[in-house]
Amino acid sequence: WCDIAKNTDFCCFYSAYHTVVKWCGDGKELVAKNMQVNGQKAQARQGSKYYFQPGLCFSRRSEPTFSVRVHPANAAFSSNGGVVLPKKPLSALYLAGLLNSSPFRAAVKLLANKYSYTSGHVEVLSWIEPGQQARAKIEAAASDAITSKIEIERTMEIDPYYSGPSKSISQSTLKENARSERKRRRECVEVIHRAGEIIDAEVIA
Repeated sequence: WCDIAKNTDFCCFYSAYHTVVKWCGDGKELVAKNMQVNGQKAQARQGSKYYFQPGLCFSRRSEPTFSVRVHPANAAFSSNGGVVLPKKPLSALYLAGLLNSSPFRAAVKLLANKYSYTSGHVEVLSWIEPGQQARAKIEAAASDAITSKIEIERTMEIDPYYSGPSKSISQSTLKENARSERKRRRECVEVIHRAGEIIDAEVIA
């Protein structure tokens, strides 16, 4: 069984996958089911040569705009979950920052039709590569945003990073625990917002 990227709501930088697919034996069970339902097997293996590679994913339909998030190396993807696989020398972190920046989101939104996005919209984007220092800042900011997003979501039991109740929940009363957890989440959100501002500043410069 492996995680699979599917269409989700608007979400930047990180969101856990909550759907799995059985892919043992090169997806032979999926192929058999597809033959039974559709009379052909190509659909079941469409894009499978790109499975299990780290990169980024995006929802093919998303409001209010386009966004990308981490796509882990142990995951497949469906036709409703678009995937961006970085080519050297570009890193997934760099592209996560770039594609989540305000200018790039606006560009993809202009190309799209009614909040419907495809890999083609991403492939046709062009830009002047920034210097090494600017790229390093974008990667660092994207890393901070991803880490903070994981910190927000890891308190949910269905998240793969779940490790028990938040460390902020150590106060004596429920009200104090709730206040402490809200503060922790607010701090994470602030880190994500600052990261976005840093990325936008480097992209626009």
